[in-house]
Amino acid sequence: HAEKVEVLKTCVRALNGRAPVVAGISALSTAEAVALARDAEQAGCSGLMVLPPYVYLGDWRENKAHVAAVLRATRLSCMLYNNPIAYKVDYIPEQVQELLGEHANLHAIKESSADVRRVMALRALAGERLRILVGVDDMIVEAIAAGAVGWIAGLGNAVPKDSVNLFQLASEGKTQ
Repeated sequence: HAEKVEVLKTCVRALNGRAPVVAGISALSTAEAVALARDAEQAGCSGLMVLPPYVYLGDWRENKAHVAAVLRATRLSCMLYNNPIAYKVDYIPEQVQELLGEHANLHAIKESSADVRRVMALRALAGERLRILVGVDDMIVEAIAAGAVGWIAGLGNAVPKDSVNLFQLASEGKTQ
């Protein structure tokens, strides 16, 4: 925990306000995730990306309690990370809508279900209340057309210029 917080402080110091630092809040327990969220805020982070607890696979009631505790622990703007492929926890659109109704600081989702229809369903339920960012590189063009507004790209690490160009073209509706 202390090492994670020190990394966040180092990032905040190094960027010195030139870019936001968004801390990934991932932990084995809710108590650990809440402590990390609070410490990230104290370290100067601008926002949080909230993940489900790792290792333990709970039902909706348990996962909601975990996410809600993290969201309540901070005033920072938060993004929910939905990656059912990797985490085996799937926040379906109706659950996301429920969280949005209860937590004013939940503003975005990193949607990594690999199903472009999920982007459309989230947009239909949440409208402009939720900023949808895609985390699956091979569906960015379709996701932008479906209503996503951003891309948290792994591909950008390997080919940053081409990734930016692809995102810009998709955002302009240029698919050929």
